[in-house]
Amino acid sequence: MENIKDVVYQVFEKIVQKRTGPQDKIEEVWLNILKEEERRHLKLRGVKNNILFVDVDSSAGLFQMQTKKGKLLKTLQEQIPEIKSISFNIGKV
Repeated sequence: MENIKDVVYQVFEKIVQKRTGPQDKIEEVWLNILKEEERRHLKLRGVKNNILFVDVDSSAGLFQMQTKKGKLLKTLQEQIPEIKSISFNIGKV
């Protein structure tokens, strides 16, 4: 029979694994491919149907990200090939 300490540890491990899933990997990669100045104007909303949704705080920032979209997507896909597109929208950051 297993020790209760071992059972509790296994339960916590499963909880942590669920929290540190693909979203964390995406955030980590995303932060590494952007400049600090750019990161201040963006907020990741999440992924749905292999599309990364990102809020941008202004129309100027939206234009800037749209022009860099191809390069950002290519770099992102090198580490996370499941991402098929990036959708930038003006929103609260």
